[in-house]
Amino acid sequence: MKKISCSISEELDAYSNYLTKHQRNQYVPKLKNYFIPYLAENYESIEIKELFESEFTKRDIIDSTIFYITKNKNVKSISAIDDFLIALNSFFQRKILKDYNNQNIARLLPFVKLSNEINICLVEEGIILRAKESFPAINFDESNFILDYFKKSSKKRLISYECPIIFELFMLYGFSYDKLTNLKREAYDMERNSIEIQFDNDSRSIVSLELPYKLKEQFYELFTFRNSKENLNSDYLFVNESNNLIMHDIASRELNKIRKAYEKEMDIDYDVDQNNPFTATGLQKYAIIKMLLAGMNATIISSFTNQQDEIIKSCQIRVSEQFQMDINRYVNHMIRGIATYDVFNDN
Repeated sequence: MKKISCSISEELDAYSNYLTKHQRNQYVPKLKNYFIPYLAENYESIEIKELFESEFTKRDIIDSTIFYITKNKNVKSISAIDDFLIALNSFFQRKILKDYNNQNIARLLPFVKLSNEINICLVEEGIILRAKESFPAINFDESNFILDYFKKSSKKRLISYECPIIFELFMLYGFSYDKLTNLKREAYDMERNSIEIQFDNDSRSIVSLELPYKLKEQFYELFTFRNSKENLNSDYLFVNESNNLIMHDIASRELNKIRKAYEKEMDIDYDVDQNNPFTATGLQKYAIIKMLLAGMNATIISSFTNQQDEIIKSCQIRVSEQFQMDINRYVNHMIRGIATYDVFNDN
């Protein structure tokens, strides 16, 4: 008899062939690293047909999600419950329920309906997850989706040249919207492919950011387009088609389009007010978290991004949670980097 883990792995391989790159990146690791081990731990001695047609119940959906939450050290937020249920739902809807008849499970679709019940079970076990954020940071795959979205988009209007640059600067440097939109055209040096940013708390402090080469190409295309239009002669780096400063709603409209495209591909539905990462703040937080993880000083980040304290603090909480995964290694690594450590180490 073939082990259940082997049988499920074969089903998962077949299922992954139906998925897009972004679906595969989001769903398959959760199923491979947590759902299969859960089944192996609880059902290793039975056939896959018997498992999914008679043995697998609502309780297993709940318990496998709890298994994911408790075994995955990266999980800190209630939104992780939905993330796992969405992956499991996709696997069952696209593959398992097509191969194995189980009307009791089919009636439970979509599995995200069980999210609150699962959270109650976790609380009863003493596991308290962080509430959903109003403007959570995007993750790595969502950032790639945004980049892929613009690769496929045609460039006809001014906004189609500006938005990719604006969003990439959000994701790279975490600039506030006001900081970015108030930049003058002269702040960008085409020859050096750099952009000058003034610190908010000190007019004498200016940092010249060296940009990736891709942005040089994009700025060249933007300026070529603007130079071809007589009315687009503003001194500002980013303007609307009336030659005025661009407003916040331009980014919001474009991000809503991207969010809808992502929801359609991933077969999910973000709450407009909660758990939607496709916001300017979500892109900015992504950059700030990366900078904090790299060891950049929070005060410096705040000064050159012009971000509010609450956003910086929110990102610091996320970073602290990640450090908690291996706090022992982190603390020892950081202390060994302090000069005093070497002094006490000398004979």
